[in-house]
Amino acid sequence: NIAISYGGRAEIIDAVKKIANEIEEKRITVDSIDEELFARYLYTEGIADPDLIIRTSGEERLSGFLLWQSAENALALHEKRHFVVDNQTQASKENQSLDTFLEDAHTLSQHQ
Repeated sequence: NIAISYGGRAEIIDAVKKIANEIEEKRITVDSIDEELFARYLYTEGIADPDLIIRTSGEERLSGFLLWQSAENALALHEKRHFVVDNQTQASKENQSLDTFLEDAHTLSQHQ
């Protein structure tokens, strides 16, 4: 999946507008709105929420990325901007750093 010109706030507003339209047209009721119904109106409908979001480049924020979907997942922060992942070779320090980072992130996500 690729998110081009994506904004989490815009996604939520679009979902609310679609739900309001459905209520206005009497396709759903206000009482039927719950997390599951709301998620069906998001851009990521049918895609599971992420378990882990890795934020690189030393940033310590989501920057509006997947605001609804990331509410209950692990967020892993790393100072490197890019990773080169080569499953055939673990020789470079960068790949070893990434492996350690991902292992730590996975452990963190298991405890939340």
